[in-house]
Amino acid sequence: MSFRQLNRPADFVTKNSGAVVFTWSSYAARRRGVRYEWWHVGLCFFAWLIVLPNEVIANTEIEVEYAEWGFDGRAVPRTFNLLTVGVQNRGDTPFEGTLRCHRLLSATGSWSGAEILQDIYIAPFSKRILQLYPYMLDEGEVWELRWGGGLEDAFQTERPQLTSGSRVILNDPIANSGIKQGLKGFPDNWFPVSVVATDALRLVVMDHAPRWEEPRRDAFRDWLFRGGILHVLKESTGRYPEVPVPALNSDPRPERFGSGKIYWHDMTRDELSRAYIYEKMYATSQDLVSVVDRNGSTFDIDPTSTEFIRRDEEFFEAYAEWDSDRLIPTRLKEFLKPNHEWPLIYMLSGVYLLALFPGGYLVVRLKIDYRYSLLALIIVVAGFSWLFSVMGARGYGESTSTTSVATARQLPDGRWDVEQWNSLFVTSGGDYAIRAAGSFPIVSTVENLERVSGVLKNGRDGQFAVDMPPFTYRTFASRAEVSLGEFRAKVVNARVAASEPLSSDDASEPGEGDDSKRLRSLTIETEGILASEIRSALILHGDSMYRVNVKALQSGAGSIIDESGLRFSVEFNLSRQFQRFSRNRMTTPDDVLDQFSKWMIARDLQLRRRADIADLRLPAGEARLYVHADLPGELVCQNAADPEAPFGSHKGRIVYRIDLYIPPDAITSQ
Repeated sequence: MSFRQLNRPADFVTKNSGAVVFTWSSYAARRRGVRYEWWHVGLCFFAWLIVLPNEVIANTEIEVEYAEWGFDGRAVPRTFNLLTVGVQNRGDTPFEGTLRCHRLLSATGSWSGAEILQDIYIAPFSKRILQLYPYMLDEGEVWELRWGGGLEDAFQTERPQLTSGSRVILNDPIANSGIKQGLKGFPDNWFPVSVVATDALRLVVMDHAPRWEEPRRDAFRDWLFRGGILHVLKESTGRYPEVPVPALNSDPRPERFGSGKIYWHDMTRDELSRAYIYEKMYATSQDLVSVVDRNGSTFDIDPTSTEFIRRDEEFFEAYAEWDSDRLIPTRLKEFLKPNHEWPLIYMLSGVYLLALFPGGYLVVRLKIDYRYSLLALIIVVAGFSWLFSVMGARGYGESTSTTSVATARQLPDGRWDVEQWNSLFVTSGGDYAIRAAGSFPIVSTVENLERVSGVLKNGRDGQFAVDMPPFTYRTFASRAEVSLGEFRAKVVNARVAASEPLSSDDASEPGEGDDSKRLRSLTIETEGILASEIRSALILHGDSMYRVNVKALQSGAGSIIDESGLRFSVEFNLSRQFQRFSRNRMTTPDDVLDQFSKWMIARDLQLRRRADIADLRLPAGEARLYVHADLPGELVCQNAADPEAPFGSHKGRIVYRIDLYIPPDAITSQ
C-alpha cells in the first residue's frame, strides 16, 4: 500500500516517561505527492533519532541482577516480607525513574492488588541495592519488577518457599565469611532499616561487629527487644565482638533484652558443626505453633539440607482453617451497613407488581382512550422508580469513615510495633491518598484476585493512593513503629498450684489442659499507662488463658489474677468465638468490634488450624498479657493531602501484647 492510498491521518507515536518522541501524519504526504513522501519519511526518521530521549536508550541498560526473599531465600505467609533487589546500570548515563512491583496471578498471567512504587536513581556503571516489603499471602507468589514500558524492562522473582521464620548467620560482605551447614548466610549490609520488615527473622548468629549506620542498629535493637533470639560467637581473636546494642556489651553478659534472648558461645565460627547448631541453636527458637503445608509437612526445616532442596516443590502453600487474611478484611467491610426498611421495600414491590398486573389488565378492560392508558403506565413506572430510589438509596447517615483493628507489640523508648487492618468507606467517588500512622509505615492491599486501581508507597513517605467509587469500601493492611507511650510490667509474684480440671462452664472439654500447672495469682508492678481505655484483658500462661482484673491492672497494685479468676482453654476462648461471630450478625457496632480481639489474638499466636491448639504452650517462666482497648488517636489514618486531618471519622480496637518474664525467685508453689 502506498502513502497515496491512505484515506485518513495515521499517527505513529512512541512514548517513554510521558514524553512523545515521534509523531507523523500522512495528510501532508497525500497533498505533496510521491516524490515528497520518501523525503518526508527520511526527515522524520532523522528527527526521531535526535529527539529520542537519553533515558529511552538508558532503559535498555538497566538490569535486575537478583531478587532475594526474606533472610534465607524463604518467605513467611500472612505478613510483610523483605525483598532485596540488586539493580545495575550498565549504561553511561544516569537512570532516574520508578521501580514498580506487583503480584502476578499464575493462572492468568495478569497481576492483582495495587502496585508498589519505589523511586530510584542509579549513576552510570554502578549498582544499587533496593529493599521492598511485599505482603505474602498463603501461597508462595511470583512478583514482577518493572522499570519501563518495554518487554525487556521487567524481571520476575522466583516463587519463594514458605517458612515460619529464618535462622541466619550474619556475614561480613568485605571478609566474605561464607555460610555454615544448618545456617544460611545473610550479608549484614542487607539488614533492613526498620523493625517492621523483620517478621521473617527468628534467629541471628553473630561473630563480628557489623558496620551499621544508626537506622540499622536501631532496627536490630528493636528486633531483639521485640522477641528476637541472638547467638554470639567469638571472633578469630578469641574475644566476643561488640554487639550493636550497647546494653549487651557489659559483664556479666546479659541473657535477656526486653522479650529477646541472648546466648553466648565460647567458640568461633569455624568450630561450629551441624549437630551443635541443631542442638544448641535450633532448640532455642521453636515456634509455639508450626506452619504446615496442605500435606501436613512442616516448613520449619534446615534450608541448607538436601531434604529441603529435594522437597523444594512441596513448600509453596500453607494451610489454614482460620483464614485471618480474608476473614478480618471481609468483616471490616461489613461493619457499616445501611439500615434499609426492608419490610416496606418488600411491600412496595408487591404493590408495584399488582399495579402492573392485574392493574394494567383492568385499565384496558375499562375501554378508555389508549393514550390515557399509556399515561397511567408511565405514571406508575415513574412513581415506583422514584419510591424505590428513595427507599433503597444510601444516605442513612453514612459519612466517609475508617474502621481499624490493630495489634501492638512493645519496642524500646515508648514505641510499639503496630500491625493494623483498615477499612475505608467513602460517600463520594474520587482519588484518595491515605497515610498510615507512625514512622516508616509500610502498606499493602490484601486482595489476591482483584486488581486495585491504586499505588502503594512504603517507607518514611508511605501512603496508599487509590481511586474509589462512591459508597464503596477498600481494605488495606499497614505496619509501622508508633509512639504510644511507655508501659512496663514486672512480675513480682506468681503463685502456682497443681492443675485442676477446667470449669465446665468455661471449657469446651472439662479437664482439658490438666497436665500443666494452674496459675492461682499473679502480682505485677506497672509503670506508665496504656494509650487508650481498656475494655478487657487476658493472660496466656502455659496452655491456658485467664481473665484479668482490669481495675487491678490499671492501678498497678495487687494481683491481676486471683482465686476468682476464671481459667479456660485457648480453644474455648478462640475457636468458639470464631463460630459465634460467624453466625451472629444482629449485634451492635461495639459488639462487632469487640469480637475482632479474639481473631487478632489467634493471629498473634499463629493459630491457623484447630489442631494447632493442642501444640500451643508458652515456655516455662513466660506469660503473655493481651489487653483489649479502644483504638488510640495516634493510629488514626491520615489524609495525605492534609496530614493534620484524619480520613473521615475513625473508630476501632487494639490488642496490646505485653510479654511477661516470670523469674524463678518470683514463683511460689502451693
